[in-house]
Amino acid sequence: MIHKLDVRDYDMTDVRKPMVEFRKYVLDNGLKVILARNNKIPSVVINTTYKVGSKDEMPEVTGLAHLLEHLLFEETANTSSGEFDTLLQSRGGESNAYTSNDITNYFMLLPSNQLEFGLWLDSDRMAGFGVTSESLEVQKKVIHEEKLLYCDNAPYGSVDEISSKLLFPDCAYKWPVIGDVENLMQLSLGEVEKFYSKYYSPSNAILTITGDIDYSTVPELVNKYYGTINSNGAIHRTEFGTLRQTLTLSETVHDNVNLPSDFIFYLVPEKNTREYIVGNLLSFILSYGESSLLYKELVYKGDLVSDIDLTYHALEKAGTMSLALSGYADKPIEKAVEKFDNIIGNISAGNFENSLIDKAKNQVMTMYCNRNITLISTADQLANYEFYFNDPEKINTSIYDYLSVSKNELTMFAKKFLRPDNRIRLSYIPKNKK
Repeated sequence: MIHKLDVRDYDMTDVRKPMVEFRKYVLDNGLKVILARNNKIPSVVINTTYKVGSKDEMPEVTGLAHLLEHLLFEETANTSSGEFDTLLQSRGGESNAYTSNDITNYFMLLPSNQLEFGLWLDSDRMAGFGVTSESLEVQKKVIHEEKLLYCDNAPYGSVDEISSKLLFPDCAYKWPVIGDVENLMQLSLGEVEKFYSKYYSPSNAILTITGDIDYSTVPELVNKYYGTINSNGAIHRTEFGTLRQTLTLSETVHDNVNLPSDFIFYLVPEKNTREYIVGNLLSFILSYGESSLLYKELVYKGDLVSDIDLTYHALEKAGTMSLALSGYADKPIEKAVEKFDNIIGNISAGNFENSLIDKAKNQVMTMYCNRNITLISTADQLANYEFYFNDPEKINTSIYDYLSVSKNELTMFAKKFLRPDNRIRLSYIPKNKK
């Protein structure tokens, strides 16, 4: 007899051993610091997360957070344009950055014997505004090209912008992270510096250091390079706005695409909620891998679409569950939407196998363990758990939230949020098809 494994087969006493050891403290200027030692390899990661994203911008000037990320990735108070990377690479390091609706994140990977150099270089980004007019004009053009490449001239590249406007018409999630590039091109250096001065403050940041570090010496280095930077104190943030309670919108987009595709978005709870855990587990049941429920029913068995993807994207103030259906040229995609609605109806009624829940929990456990393998991922997770949950210990405990989800919770989530009157639908059709 073949024994089927599920989460009940695991020795939970073993799973409960902490996977990531860390220490957290706060400097006098308000900078939150998280240190996590992992001396398996002689490397360190320095990750600085600023609590500023596109939602902190004004509606008339969007894209500032992303623009500032580009600028400070290139140039700081004591490094000229391009010198930041040159200095870092000369010490065997590399770096990257990203901006979201909620945060801006910078990280660098270095040999552990270059930690102090890395702290100096990273802290220089926080210490003062060193951007020049020349660098500003260069990065404006870079972002303009980025929008042309990934949005204007990419298949389905307008999905983010259109869906955000329809999902969040009355709040600060209604514009994409890249912003209105035409308005961005008119920004002055003074306007950029004003935004920097407001948000790039120690009290508005989380510094996470992971890797081959010494808990007895690193705090002294952190205080040396970050402790003397003055904080702005309390930040008066842009008013977020309100979320719609019901959504029943649809829009047809004739675009330069070869095949029709549909994108369906539901408005769902924000990250720091139990419902996010439940909904995220449901997304694994529905769409994680080619053995998932939707893939089997819509692609393998039904051959209604060529591909599907369902994702829960959770933010600080709200979340979305998005379904992407990649259609065929000679088949109506409407049949796939009808089949999807039937599947959600069965979930809402509790008509699905318990084995699907066990399988999803196993998949979550595997992903949970894999995410702690690299220093970069560990640092990013610690910072995100601190920002969204005010609790970096979630890196060790969030798995139990998923393992405790019941079938009834999954059913109630689908019934409450995956309703026809709580979604928008974008139908993309090739321009040459009437």
